Amino acid sequence: MERIKLNLDSIAMMLFCTRLKAYKEAPLTTDEWLMIEKIIKKKELSGPASLLSMTKDELENMLELDEFIAYKMIKRLATLNVFLSILNNLEQNGINITTKYENNYPQRLVKYLKKRAPLYLFYCGNIDILKVGISLAGLTKVTKKDRTYTKRLLDKTIGDDLIYISNDSKGIDEIAFKYALHQGCKCVNFVCERLTAKQSDYRKYLKSGQLLMLSAEITTGAIPGCDVNSVISLRINGNIIATVFR
Repeated sequence: MERIKLNLDSIAMMLFCTRLKAYKEAPLTTDEWLMIEKIIKKKELSGPASLLSMTKDELENMLELDEFIAYKMIKRLATLNVFLSILNNLEQNGINITTKYENNYPQRLVKYLKKRAPLYLFYCGNIDILKVGISLAGLTKVTKKDRTYTKRLLDKTIGDDLIYISNDSKGIDEIAFKYALHQGCKCVNFVCERLTAKQSDYRKYLKSGQLLMLSAEITTGAIPGCDVNSVISLRINGNIIATVFR
């Protein structure tokens, strides 16, 4: 039996809110989820995990949710088994997830972005390396002189024991990111797209703990490699409410 790393509150939120390719059921928007969080607190429920065992009538009557929001949640609840399999498959392929309900979620995002902070993040590598660092931005077309100045700034960064934070853009940032990696500087890369492909490109640095890659979205289609060699179970209050064979 394999255990998904996320806690139940995280699983509940992701089930209702995550956008995944080829997933037909519409997710809740961030604003809709923030509204539900307020209702959970007002009704003094134990947390988002309590939503996993609710019916449509309970969502509408007990929580007083809009009929369409309740409908979207019930449609997502019906796919719980598939969703658990997707999460497990991602973890088995080195793509982890953190949410605002996990201890390792970057608190700097909450501090500065507040309600605009992503509800969840996909990541590869060691999330514990995330700390104070610098980021460079500039033109996409870089001259030889630009490269020299960029490398000098990075040498200063490495000397001050800071990490380099890349925003996954071309030009100055790309040059700084690759130079920092080659010089042994720890780096954090906020990936705009294709996290899975880039995970493969930078596997050496991810494996050594030098690099952390983060993304707010991920592209997932069919679930590769599914078989019946293992079992995942989700329990609430001691009761199994979903089981996945893969």
